[in-house]
Amino acid sequence: MKAQTSLRNAESYFREHLGVGDYYMEGRSVSGQWFGEGAKELKLSGVTTEKDFLNLCHNLHPQTEEQLTPRTNTKRNTVDKNGNVRESANRRVFYDFTLSPPKSVSIAAFVGNDKRIIEAHDEAVTVPMRHLQTYAATRVRKQNQYSQRTTGNVVGAVFAMDADTKLIPCWYIGTRDAGSAYHFIHDLKARLATRVQLTTDGHRPYLHAVEEVFGADVDFAQLVKIYGNAPEGGEVRYSPAQCMGARRAVISGKPEYAHVSTSMVERQNLTMRMSMRRFTRLTNGFSKKVENHEHSVAIHYMHYNFGRIHQTLRVTPAMEAGIADHVWSLEEIVGLLP
Repeated sequence: MKAQTSLRNAESYFREHLGVGDYYMEGRSVSGQWFGEGAKELKLSGVTTEKDFLNLCHNLHPQTEEQLTPRTNTKRNTVDKNGNVRESANRRVFYDFTLSPPKSVSIAAFVGNDKRIIEAHDEAVTVPMRHLQTYAATRVRKQNQYSQRTTGNVVGAVFAMDADTKLIPCWYIGTRDAGSAYHFIHDLKARLATRVQLTTDGHRPYLHAVEEVFGADVDFAQLVKIYGNAPEGGEVRYSPAQCMGARRAVISGKPEYAHVSTSMVERQNLTMRMSMRRFTRLTNGFSKKVENHEHSVAIHYMHYNFGRIHQTLRVTPAMEAGIADHVWSLEEIVGLLP
């Protein structure tokens, strides 16, 4: 469980963490399901969107945007036992609860495509959620005295995520041509043990590369984003054009339409760019030599897979995938060099 007390943290949490999984829907909004007696009182049901979620974080009704409670200040000054004045949160914006099944359950459900397990898992999640709701309480102030009043009333959003390991199986540094696409897809195929669902962007060389390497042994789809005109002016020349929408196309096999998404690899690109400055233009960290760029990317992904504990997994991606039994140290990584 993690309490979020900052509105800024709440917004970044939704966009950065809940935008990572397969539940990232078309138009770049995140979907979940409303839960709880409080949601019923506010007449919230069905899909949870980013707009509705953030309105609640701002103490606003998701649909009408009316203020829900009189107090909106999120900070207050308090004095500790040593007489020091500290700024503290006036309210908790939301709580984050993570419920994860054992790895064997995920494998049985998704590799075996057993929907009964998924349905049983969803039902199992609602049991502790209903139990937690019975402890929900609010703080009541009466005659300058504070007390807790149990309400059994929460507004919750339930999100499901089936991205298990976060492992990056392969990467390739090259130009955006047919040769690079073939080498990248061929390397990917050699590292997979089972049939997978694959989603790429609209880069045309992927069409021929996937067909030549995988043949019919893949569920392949493309997600093509539609962009408007690029921003004009010197201050925005590096800003991306506005995304107007996205079009999904099934290329081969039987990919699940709801899981046709490039959001996970886009989030991974952001992680890579924020973890090393080799891709940051107009800085002295930008790579000048291709060889040094290749080495930096390789070191990053080796450390990401084997030496870095993932925040949501609590282990490294390699450990979660079952190909490592401990967190690798930098000395172990360097020891692989000839």
